[in-house]
Amino acid sequence: MPNLLILSNKLYQADFRKYLMRAAERAGARAMHIQFWEQVVISREAGEHSAFPNDVDGHTVLRAVRDILGNGPMIVLIGLGCYERPAATVLQCLLEGAVFAYWRGSCTYTR
Repeated sequence: MPNLLILSNKLYQADFRKYLMRAAERAGARAMHIQFWEQVVISREAGEHSAFPNDVDGHTVLRAVRDILGNGPMIVLIGLGCYERPAATVLQCLLEGAVFAYWRGSCTYTR
């Protein structure tokens, strides 16, 4: 079963997709929510677990994603506000093999 990653500009508690995360977890998948706004806030298992400054590097966020979700199959739901945040756009380019919703089309970031 693929894991679920949600990239959003909304707080976990205010994001309606938290119910999708809970359903994925009940079905045996791992789920993670990352809010890209004034800070980069990582939430999972119904609560906030860590935060980074807004200027965090996309590679640092990727390490956090891999620590929690691993390297297996992943579905990524992207909120429209994430196209304005450098760490969010870089992260999307680094997530090889993921299935994206609201994918922006191409990566201008080079590894």
